Amino acid sequence: DGEIKAALRNRNRMCRSRRSNDHTVKDSASNLDAGVFIATAASSSSSPPSSSPSFTVSVIADFQSEVPGSNSSEHFEAFGSPIAGSEIVAFVAETNLRLGIFAYHVATQKLSVIADTLSAVPGATDAQFGDFPYSPSVFGSRCAFYGDAPGALSGIYVSGSVGDESDSENSSNDISSVVTMASSFGTAAGGALSFIGFGGNAYADDKISFYAVTTLDGIFMLPVPPTH
Repeated sequence: DGEIKAALRNRNRMCRSRRSNDHTVKDSASNLDAGVFIATAASSSSSPPSSSPSFTVSVIADFQSEVPGSNSSEHFEAFGSPIAGSEIVAFVAETNLRLGIFAYHVATQKLSVIADTLSAVPGATDAQFGDFPYSPSVFGSRCAFYGDAPGALSGIYVSGSVGDESDSENSSNDISSVVTMASSFGTAAGGALSFIGFGGNAYADDKISFYAVTTLDGIFMLPVPPTH
């Protein structure tokens, strides 16, 4: 089927390990002096009603920031667009040693690693994530993301609650799969998957929405596994 072959070609283009134009992280050369920032609005009680709202801008991560769980020789080199929620801000970033999903916990103001190219794929033996081509999505203190992985392990995964760890520099290892290329939806939804797409603002009310190609071509929704 020409449509499915085109989708497979598109998947290979999106998920290759180094930079396509539509990858969430651009080449570091086009990302000079970049960073991820957060703006906090001043309390309305502290400003006169007629005045414009004021904001305090803080750095979440930039090229001078310490990379969580790293040694002093590691530094950030490129960033993808952040996705902000009420409790965490998540983004894809590249360092000189790895590519990963990072999360900033608003309450603790700590940065942590959700998953990176050194992380083991849940439920797999000797398999690591190879790429994170799409922006993540957040809901509450959890982060969902697409991870490219060997074989049929590529798919959408979700973290445990960010900020629950005793060591806030390390992410929760409670990562679960939501849907992978090994999944099958049954006859009514088109059967086996040939492509999965993902993006920011796709996670809400403990459900994740995503684009997929089976024998059908459409938007699907699945419940998120509970934290362990």
